[in-house]
Amino acid sequence: MDAQDFYKQLLADTNNAPKSHKREWRHSSWHNDATGSILCEVDGDTETYVQLFAFDDLEVMEMEGFSNIYSITVSKGGEAAYAFYESNDRAEAIEVANRTVAELEAMGFVHDGVWITDRTKSPCGRFDLTTEESDALYGKETQDD
Repeated sequence: MDAQDFYKQLLADTNNAPKSHKREWRHSSWHNDATGSILCEVDGDTETYVQLFAFDDLEVMEMEGFSNIYSITVSKGGEAAYAFYESNDRAEAIEVANRTVAELEAMGFVHDGVWITDRTKSPCGRFDLTTEESDALYGKETQDD
């Protein structure tokens, strides 16, 4: 399988895998990357995403000094945790990637470009909010279908 087909299949497999989020993965590889990747954005404005890297060529993987085909990077508000996860197991990597997206979604939400992790605090995090103030500022809390 050539590299283009490898990443198309990885993208399809990841989007079609069982998952508890509704977001779609997309290609995020650069043409000169040693390893290609796919990305699932939780919030593009705050650089909050999960990125799944995968080597399609084991020789290149070894030349680059890696021992695992798959690795996951997580970024929360632009702060990236590189090599958050590494494995040679494709199914496990896809499962971990999708689970991580769901966990990241559950950690917060975006309000006026700010990643909010606690509805009981003001956007700056310094002031306590009552339930009424929180609902007025952020909107009523809802559950996705």
